[in-house]
Amino acid sequence: MDELLREINNIDGIEGSMVLASDGLVISSRLPAEYAEGMSTALVAELCRSVEDKTTSVDKGRFIAGYVFAESGNLIYFQSPDFILAVLTSVSANIGALRLALRKTAKELIRKM
Repeated sequence: MDELLREINNIDGIEGSMVLASDGLVISSRLPAEYAEGMSTALVAELCRSVEDKTTSVDKGRFIAGYVFAESGNLIYFQSPDFILAVLTSVSANIGALRLALRKTAKELIRKM
């Protein structure tokens, strides 16, 4: 799993990546020193829980992916029943290309878990 995150972090525009258990516990992370791992992982876990609750309450099914765009960077995350894959990106990152790469990585993680 560390190797997959290392590969993700080599993609242009990715600043850090993490895999969390569905309950928010860290399985693996590759975050730069300036990111507080606990805060980053807690944010991702809380976002996923909140969005999952909302999509279920409006009868849209299971939550799959989310994007958060902020002034100084972005957060892209994919959720499966077993894990959450999340990456932090620069504002200039090519979101379309990253989305394709992350879907591929998420499929590899599903196979491995």
